[in-house]
Amino acid sequence: MRKVVFLFLCCLCIACDSGNSPSLSPTTPSTNIKVQPGSSNSQTSSASVNPLKSPNTCGNPNDWIPDDEALQKCLDRGGRIELEAGTPGYIVNGLNGDPTRGLWLTRPGTVLTSRGGRARIIAGRDLFTRILQTQPQVDINNFSVENVSFDGMVDTMMPDGLYRRRIGDCTADDHPGNLAFQGYDFQIINNESQHAMCGGSLGLIGRFTVRGNYIAHNGRDKFSGGPWSDGITILSCKDSVVTNNTLVDNTDIQLALGGGHGCIVADNTIVSAGKLAFAGLNIGNFGSGDHSGSEYRNNIISANPGMMYIGLLVGSHPWDTSVWVYNAGKVIGNTSSGSDLNLGVDGVLGGEITGNIVHDPHREVNDPCNLTAHNYTVFPPHVTGTTLQGGWEVERLDANLWCSSEKVSSQDRRRLF
Repeated sequence: MRKVVFLFLCCLCIACDSGNSPSLSPTTPSTNIKVQPGSSNSQTSSASVNPLKSPNTCGNPNDWIPDDEALQKCLDRGGRIELEAGTPGYIVNGLNGDPTRGLWLTRPGTVLTSRGGRARIIAGRDLFTRILQTQPQVDINNFSVENVSFDGMVDTMMPDGLYRRRIGDCTADDHPGNLAFQGYDFQIINNESQHAMCGGSLGLIGRFTVRGNYIAHNGRDKFSGGPWSDGITILSCKDSVVTNNTLVDNTDIQLALGGGHGCIVADNTIVSAGKLAFAGLNIGNFGSGDHSGSEYRNNIISANPGMMYIGLLVGSHPWDTSVWVYNAGKVIGNTSSGSDLNLGVDGVLGGEITGNIVHDPHREVNDPCNLTAHNYTVFPPHVTGTTLQGGWEVERLDANLWCSSEKVSSQDRRRLF
């Protein structure tokens, strides 16, 4: 979901198809369930599994029959919805057979959570949209999603090939991630969101609390052919808190922020260990580019050698030099290590970037662009009215980090919702 991309790869590798696959083993989905590889509907079960859904439940998490209709009826009723743990989990394959229609959260005050162990909701093979989102273009307020695991299944293999059928169809207009929510005073707490196909694992607009979530292994990197995905994408926020989340191996930007006032993004852990990422934390412009009154502090960003281009990026110029961050807010006390560039500032017209700790930059292994590793760079002609910590080198990100042989189109973040 890049805006114009900074070289799909001179800008997370190995783990994409290794130890990061879901706990479900698709070749043996569960006892007494028979997957029919090669058929047009691999998510069917044998007759030994009762296909009937109780009208008082939201589906059956223990078979391979899609649960879209039952889940949507529960969401339309609203109130407190307690899902059950099971294997493979509730399946969303497209409401009424439409692969572009996932689940919509439509009622204010809804609480979606789990009873007993953590419930799991997974993307079906045909799904080409988000698993769950608020009703498009509508603010849904005062809802909560807590203790649920969402899995886009992008890294999962079935006997007849990749699980998701349309993995290569992501474009600027079609980039289905896992989750997207818009509204006020909602909470996203202690969930998992993994293996999104592309776009973003969790997209947000409004006023919210996002705490204690595990956002990991979303998208595929250049070593596995793409497409890539953000971890958390916040197009805009107001008086919001994003704290104590763990983001691992998301292949575009792990935590991207487009603008907003009074937002606190603090104490999050961002790691690129096995998939190549473009950036760890980006204070950018995907909406307003005005972060005045917001604070981005005490986040820890780290990468294994060669697994992240930029750890902490303030500005959007690596994608588009016409897009500016008008005020970056306060970017203070963050730690960034192990990236090609640990801290980069380019295209910023205000704010404070101080007290950040950067160390041990490391150039990508076999980097085709032959980039030089840096701890901290600024391009002074494109950074004005901003308080900066000292020790920077001059580097123009929108020019020097491009690799003409690997430029690719990107997805427009303004179209996330």
